[in-house]
Amino acid sequence: MGRIGASDFTVAKMLTDDENGVTYDKPVALRKRLMKIDYEPSTGRANQEADDQIVETMTARGETKVSVNLTELTLSEKALLLGQTIENGVRIAGKDDIPPYFAVMFRSLKSNRKYRYVKLFKVQFSEMKESAETKKQTPVFQNATLEGIGIQRLFDGKDIAEADADEPTFTQSIGANWFNSGDVVFDTQAPVISDTSPANNATDIAVDTKQFSWVFSKAILPASVIKSNFFVIKDSDGSLVEGTLTQSEDKKTVIFTAAANFTAATIYRAIATADIKDTSYNSLAANDIRKFTTE
Repeated sequence: MGRIGASDFTVAKMLTDDENGVTYDKPVALRKRLMKIDYEPSTGRANQEADDQIVETMTARGETKVSVNLTELTLSEKALLLGQTIENGVRIAGKDDIPPYFAVMFRSLKSNRKYRYVKLFKVQFSEMKESAETKKQTPVFQNATLEGIGIQRLFDGKDIAEADADEPTFTQSIGANWFNSGDVVFDTQAPVISDTSPANNATDIAVDTKQFSWVFSKAILPASVIKSNFFVIKDSDGSLVEGTLTQSEDKKTVIFTAAANFTAATIYRAIATADIKDTSYNSLAANDIRKFTTE
């Protein structure tokens, strides 16, 4: 499928890169800024000749040329990318500037509405090319071109990662986590319920409690917080308890609130289904059923 767009330009400052590993700072999204991005890996080649012919060839991966066309960046964003400072609203550039390395990531929309994801692990930018032009009768936007060089990481020699939603082994967790780190994050761990309130098999629960909450080990996808995935029933006849669902700010807790008081001296089941997914699209391993009894 052909690619028809480029968006979500994001950078993560590299903090360390040595024999002990690679670390990045929190990613910074420069979204709604990307107009075009080009990246061109280079390859060095050497041939060995004997008996008037090439008998062996060897290639070595070199640097990657990066060119990014952006709408106008703020002075703070420029200073971040180029290792400069802001003093009283003024960007200061000088001979002692040392531009840091960044992981650079974006995604391209394809003609089938799926995405190709790209990440360059170690890119250093140089002062950007800009222009200003007198105002014309037909306005012309002033844009910026950011040039950079990408190299391999010292830790593992890697320089570029690509993912594509059309690949047979692609999982939604890859796309969901692409912009969360400068590295590639493979989150395949299923969420688990770490606690509930009331606790499983609790007794003497006040009828006016009206709530049951599930606490998860990971953030739960808001689209999964629906009545078919989280519900409470009477144990005796399986009748559904009417109520509403809410989710905590960190998305790790789901709360069921009954529309009316529970019935006295009654056993209830609180059910969370295997269709529940975390924000990396990993599903709960199996249906989870907890019981509690009112006083």
